[in-house]
Amino acid sequence: MKLDAPYRIQLTGTPMHHTVADMVVQSQWLFAQNEGDGLAKHGPERLAKAVNDAKREGDKEEAYKVIKDCIWPWTIRRWGETRDADGKELVKVPQLHTNDIRLEYRPRELKWLPEWVEKTKETEKARF
Repeated sequence: MKLDAPYRIQLTGTPMHHTVADMVVQSQWLFAQNEGDGLAKHGPERLAKAVNDAKREGDKEEAYKVIKDCIWPWTIRRWGETRDADGKELVKVPQLHTNDIRLEYRPRELKWLPEWVEKTKETEKARF
């Protein structure tokens, strides 16, 4: 059976994705059939590279800025007021507020983290 879908719909939200890596997979799916200049700046390849850069030794702050810049245009946000057929306002869009909250590991977590990473690598190698 061949499915000929004329469009794709993607639903995202804080409870629906768990890591930035999940957003890479979602963006690869969302933009699979798209081409154009916008994808160079906001597409899945640039996002995947920034996520990989963030995982390695490098400028985490720069990787964070690229990730934010990459995903912002396709983050779900209504920009205009919803109106009925007569132009009457139905829903007022609240003013946009963004907050960057940097979380830090506690000393105990920092001590435990490398061990967890190594165990995860071993588990993944065994799976494949």
